[in-house]
Amino acid sequence: MDPYSLLRLSRFLLAVAVGACASPSPSQPAPHPGVILSGAQAARLLHPCREPWAPIGDTLWTPTQADVAALQAGLPTYVAHMGWQRPGHGPTAPLIEYQGQFAGFVRNGQQWIYASYVSEPLAAADSTFSTQAAVWCGGGGTLFGVEYHPATGRFADLERNGLDQLPEAVP
Repeated sequence: MDPYSLLRLSRFLLAVAVGACASPSPSQPAPHPGVILSGAQAARLLHPCREPWAPIGDTLWTPTQADVAALQAGLPTYVAHMGWQRPGHGPTAPLIEYQGQFAGFVRNGQQWIYASYVSEPLAAADSTFSTQAAVWCGGGGTLFGVEYHPATGRFADLERNGLDQLPEAVP
């Protein structure tokens, strides 16, 4: 195994171990595996419905399945912790009822992943979900996003995508 693959594997195992030891313990399983986006679709996903809008990063990179698996493994604990600290900022249903799309970006020389989660019924109704960025505004807790730093296993900026209203697809 080359050194780069070994480093990524060790990051993944470390994230899983830290996630297993962290408290509070998650009360729910992680979301479905989801879709890793790259190129133009990744760039489109990185323009979430936030006010005021600011660029999320400098350049793009494509996360690996191991990067996303580490994110998914730690997400239930993070959401449980943040839900306690910041009610009204995360999902409104169990995480297992969401589908995710993932895009990598570089901020200040550091690789991050933006994860955008859509409730299962909305994802199932979108025939392009597995290939194109699903950009929705509104919907409150049926749509949420979070940033993840794979090198440290740190999460940031758990936010709902808009107000608690019916979501509107952005063409």
